[in-house]
Amino acid sequence: TGSVLRIPSGTRSLQFQFAGLYFGGSDEILYEYRLKGHDTGWVRTNNNFRITYQNLPAGTYTFQARAVDRFGRIAGELKGIQVSVSPAFWQTGWFLILCILAVLAAVYGIIHSLQQKLKEEEQLNSFATSLYGQSTVDDIFWDMANNCIRIFGFEDCVIYQKDDYREIMIQRAAAGPKNPHKGRDIFNQLEIPIGEGIVGTVAKTGKPELIKNTRKDPRYIVDDEKRLSEITVPVIIDGKVYAIIDSEHHRRGYFKMYHLRMLKKIAAISAERISKYLTEERLR
Repeated sequence: TGSVLRIPSGTRSLQFQFAGLYFGGSDEILYEYRLKGHDTGWVRTNNNFRITYQNLPAGTYTFQARAVDRFGRIAGELKGIQVSVSPAFWQTGWFLILCILAVLAAVYGIIHSLQQKLKEEEQLNSFATSLYGQSTVDDIFWDMANNCIRIFGFEDCVIYQKDDYREIMIQRAAAGPKNPHKGRDIFNQLEIPIGEGIVGTVAKTGKPELIKNTRKDPRYIVDDEKRLSEITVPVIIDGKVYAIIDSEHHRRGYFKMYHLRMLKKIAAISAERISKYLTEERLR
């Protein structure tokens, strides 16, 4: 009929049954069959008219049967039944394409991760090299602020120092809008009580914070102008908060976990440099 018998994937057994009508002696006619695309040649049935195939691979086949006399002449034949065994999903072209895409994505992810790590190492080395050339705490603070803008491209960066006697955080260095004349002047120098605002909270808890939307955080204190995201990281020396690195950006959600990770490393490098300087001062 020209139709195709479609067999779903996972079918374990496929059976064909056929019969031939012949009014002579049963030993005068022999029956043969083959599944074209699977059998290598014709197979004699020995009068068994039920043929079973097990676990056929995916593909297209044609089942044929014929009757031959004892002289090998064809007495009758079944031209063919087309059979299509569907492939399993992992054998399909789209699955192969997905696998290739997954491998490419994994390779890209590995390369991107290595590039990101290399970039981070270069940034940290640049920061550390610049920092170790400073000779006083003020120099270190100003270098920290400037490098946060130079290396990371932040809009602004302010370094607060903790005043234990007055229990406040004082702005000691700034880069960006808070330092418009590029000297060591801080515009609208701010003092924040410990425990107040985001800076004061971090000074009290010693835990860094990343604020994606300052409009939703009632602790936010406007400095020179209102900005929509803020990142605040403490500089810890001898287990206590010594200073704060604080940066804001006009765009909501600007700061990512990458920035937080890098600032924590920078805070550790800075803490080591400041601690070394304070130790040398005590020795002197």
